[in-house]
Amino acid sequence: MIGLVLVLAAVQDSSALGDHAFREGRFAEAAAHYEKALASGKSAALYVNLGHSYSRLDQWEKAIEAYRSALEMKADLADPHRFLGQALFQVGRYSDAAESFRKAESLQPGAGDGLWIARCRVAQGEWIRAEHELVRRLRDRERDVEGRELLAHVFFSTSRPREAANLYRELAWEEPSRPRFFLLLAHSEAAAKRHGEAIDALEIASRVAGPDAEVLRLLADLYLEERMAREAASCYARLMAASKEVKAEDYHRLGHAYFQAREFLSSKEAIGKALKLDPVHLNALMLLGHVELERGDAKAAQLAYEKAAQVSAAPLPNRALAALHLRVGAFEAAAEALDQAIRRGDTEPIVFHDYVVALLQSGKQDRAITTLKEALQAHSSNERLRALVLRLAK
Repeated sequence: MIGLVLVLAAVQDSSALGDHAFREGRFAEAAAHYEKALASGKSAALYVNLGHSYSRLDQWEKAIEAYRSALEMKADLADPHRFLGQALFQVGRYSDAAESFRKAESLQPGAGDGLWIARCRVAQGEWIRAEHELVRRLRDRERDVEGRELLAHVFFSTSRPREAANLYRELAWEEPSRPRFFLLLAHSEAAAKRHGEAIDALEIASRVAGPDAEVLRLLADLYLEERMAREAASCYARLMAASKEVKAEDYHRLGHAYFQAREFLSSKEAIGKALKLDPVHLNALMLLGHVELERGDAKAAQLAYEKAAQVSAAPLPNRALAALHLRVGAFEAAAEALDQAIRRGDTEPIVFHDYVVALLQSGKQDRAITTLKEALQAHSSNERLRALVLRLAK
């Protein structure tokens, strides 16, 4: 009898020390105390506390083992099933996690496990099953914020941006102090090609959140989509003023906005700053070529495109060079640039069309015919390529 009392006292002492350490955030120490207590006497509660300690240490496999040990002792409690589901979710075992949450739900209906099951389905990309779980949950909790937000995410991820926007709009107006919902609404409206509505949402988010980088960047991008170049430039300038570290891409976007506004000197200045930070920034080099071309300096444009072709294996710089050469009647140089674009993987019908035309203008008819035959194998119904056949036949 005395031995039993001593054992119980040891368990209680170690458990109390574990509780104290856990409350103070010393989770490794708490786990050690709970392990010591379990060595003297096992209980489901001690295993749950041990699982919590390992969870706080991100030692998920040990947490899973502890929660399972708790369930071996007492399988009719909802919480250990729920905690096990959360630990399984953290290690990406979503099917097992959903099963644990389902057991918790059967033992304690209405405790929110359906939302976790839906999260498991989303993580697995099982969108229909996720939607089913969320619709079922929202029948009883139609104003549930987390459920509606996750359902909106499901809509957006399954190419239903208008339905997503409807839910985000509800959430945004219910909680106007949370700019995140306005930002998500803007993303959905933009995906639905409703740029005006997206801009409205972002302007509200900007007023609520202040100079938030993500809000300003998306707002500026949408201004560009709507051809509101000066508004975009102003937005990018605000973004850079609010940023602790301005990146080359930020200057490139500012330069693009000035380019759209036909303020070519300002555009070139912004591009220069982008290239100072990142000398091999492909889009900045391409934009520099476009700016120089608009300013009437074809030689400078060619140098920019050639530098872009050197730093990138993409076909875009070669296409730009070809367009420049065609513009001044340098057909052999155009043919060479288009040949490089094709070698770099460009299979657009217009590239083959221009290549054949450049070859013909260079007097290379046999090569033009061979290229045209190859192009028609891939694009047999393209009208421009078929027109070239008639041209050659004549």
